Amino acid sequence: MKRVNLWSVKKKDVNGVWTAEDVPSVDSAETENLLESLLVDSPRLLMEGLTLIGRQVPTEGGPLDLLGVDQDGQLVVFELKRGTLTRDAVAQVLDYASDLAAMDTDRFAKLIEDSSGKNGVEDIPDFVDWYSQTFPNRDSFLEDAPRMVLVGLGVDHRALRIVDFLANTGVDISLLTFNAFKRGEILFLARQVESVSSTKKSVETTSRQTKATNLQALLSNAAQLGVRDFIQEVADFVEKRTPGYRWPGKTGFAFSLNARTDQGRPTLRGYVNVALKPEAPKTLRLLFQERALEALGEGVGCLMESLKVHCEINKWKQLEVAVAPDEWPEMQGALDVALQQMVDGWKQKAMEEAGEPAEQDAVPDGESDGVSSPPVN
Repeated sequence: MKRVNLWSVKKKDVNGVWTAEDVPSVDSAETENLLESLLVDSPRLLMEGLTLIGRQVPTEGGPLDLLGVDQDGQLVVFELKRGTLTRDAVAQVLDYASDLAAMDTDRFAKLIEDSSGKNGVEDIPDFVDWYSQTFPNRDSFLEDAPRMVLVGLGVDHRALRIVDFLANTGVDISLLTFNAFKRGEILFLARQVESVSSTKKSVETTSRQTKATNLQALLSNAAQLGVRDFIQEVADFVEKRTPGYRWPGKTGFAFSLNARTDQGRPTLRGYVNVALKPEAPKTLRLLFQERALEALGEGVGCLMESLKVHCEINKWKQLEVAVAPDEWPEMQGALDVALQQMVDGWKQKAMEEAGEPAEQDAVPDGESDGVSSPPVN
C-alpha cells in the first residue's frame, strides 16, 4: 500500500526562504468512523455529479454500502471498506453489481423506493418517474451495467492487480483510497485514485434505428395529446438557439451540450428538454435542467419574472415552463433571451474548465460516419 504524506509549505522569513512542515495523519480508526457518513453528506468526494439513491441496500450478496447514479444516468455501486481493500472486496462489489443487473425494472424500482429515505439518503417514492425526469434522454436505468467503485483507506497489491485486469478488459471498475490529516481543529482529506476504470465504449450499431423508433413513439404519443405539430415547432425553436445535440425520447426531445468527463473525454450533458405533459393535453413542458440554471445565472430570475405563472422550480430542481399553443408566440421573446444566456454561460464554463474554445464540437460515443448514438444527460 502506498503511503500518502501531506506537508504545509510556507515562507519562513522575509528573505523568501520556503519551509515544509508535516501535517500529521489521522489514525485509521478515527478515519474509519467518519468516512462513510462524510461520503453520504458529500457524495462529490466520491464522484462529481453523483446522486446517492441508496445506503445499505439489500441484495442477494448482502447489504450494498452505497448506490448512486452518476451525472450520465448510469448506476454506480460503491463498496466501502474500513481499512485496506482486498480481493474479497472485489468479489463483493461484483456480486452486488451482478445482482442489480439481473433485476427487471419493476423489481429494481421497488428496491430503491423501499430503501431510499433512510440513512441520510433522499426519499424517492417513485423511482421510475424521478429517473425519467432527471435523465429524460435515457430509455432505462438498466440499459448499461452498473459501474463499480471500491473505496477504502488503502489497497493491497492483489486487489489492485485484479481491478487493473478487469478495467483493462472493459469492465467499468475502479478504486479510490482516502487518507485523513489533522492540524489543530482542521481536518484534511486526501483522495487517491489507485486505479482508473476503462474508458472503452462499444459502438452502438443500432443507434440510428433507436432514434427512429423513439421519434415514431414520441410523435404517436404527441398525437394522442393533440400536440404532434406543436412539439416539433417548440423543439425546432430550441434547436435553432442551442448549438447542441437533439435526441428524441419517447416522451420528449432532449437537447445536450458539449462537456468533458472526469477523465477529460468529450461527452454531452443534457440542458433543456421539450416534453409532453400527459396530465394537461395540448400543453408542453419546457424543462431547464439544474446545470442549465447554473449556466443561466441571474437570468433565471429574469425568465421567471417574465413568464410568471407559466413556470416553477419543480422537486427535481428543474425550471419547468408550461407552454400552450395560444400563449407560445408571447413567450418566445423571453425564452429566446434565456436560451442565449444559457449558451453564453455554458461557453464560459467550458472555456474555464477545458482551457480551449467552447465552440469545439464533442463527438458523442458511438457517432462515426453519420451514425449517431444517444447523448447522456
